[in-house]
Amino acid sequence: DVATGLRAGDYSTFSIMTMEGVEVACYKGKKSINEFAKLIMQWGYHYNIAYLAPELNGVGEGVMAMLQEYGYPNLYYQVKKLLKLGEFEKDTALIAGWLTTGKSRHQIISGLDDDLDNDLVEINNPYFIAEAWTFIYDENNKAIAQGKGNKKSADDIEGEDETNQYTDADIVTGK
Repeated sequence: DVATGLRAGDYSTFSIMTMEGVEVACYKGKKSINEFAKLIMQWGYHYNIAYLAPELNGVGEGVMAMLQEYGYPNLYYQVKKLLKLGEFEKDTALIAGWLTTGKSRHQIISGLDDDLDNDLVEINNPYFIAEAWTFIYDENNKAIAQGKGNKKSADDIEGEDETNQYTDADIVTGK
């Protein structure tokens, strides 16, 4: 998740998961998009050229452009169906990164919900866990963020700009 950097009230974050669904590292902090692109690339190489899948919304496009410019070799591409002007059949194109829309947001949240219910993922990220407490399902069964003042928020956790690498159940600060 890419934020606008030092000027924003939001944080850029990333999480690294093994193929078995175990979260092994995370980051939450405020960096310029250029610094954030370099950071996720550095950690991607540290974890055997990890598959990077930045969100494209907002400044995420800039991060993805930098990763492509730097030649990072393992990026996520989504298949997009496009209807060209004057054409009757849709063409497919590969788009680097993913765009979160109302439809994809619902798929992401319900997929994560299923993965958690079925113990298919192990989340160790204290920032994510604190944020997860703010999500509720409204009367239309839509997941919304609410109640940040009622629960401990992710911003209350010390170390607002740090990368954590997990060893067993302990959190150690990664450099």
